[in-house]
Amino acid sequence: MTIRPYGRDVLSLAGELTGAYGEVFTAPPWEDRDAAETRTAFRERLESDARRPGFRAVLALSEDGEVDGFATGWTTLAPFRTGRRCPAAGPGC
Repeated sequence: MTIRPYGRDVLSLAGELTGAYGEVFTAPPWEDRDAAETRTAFRERLESDARRPGFRAVLALSEDGEVDGFATGWTTLAPFRTGRRCPAAGPGC
């Protein structure tokens, strides 16, 4: 397995990532999701996120170059917003 970092150039693999995402997030426990809608929403989100400042992606590639897994994210610009948290986390988080 190879771990490879990407920036905006990950969009060259958007089709493969979209397929992998759809495969995972329409299987149990998400099997009630519409596969086409799930893939479309992910693709749109990836294309938007890739334009964010500080966007990065990391892919785990098999020996034959297939996508085994991936993660995406971006840096939070200063000042970090306050008042954002998961309501379930409770006060003080």
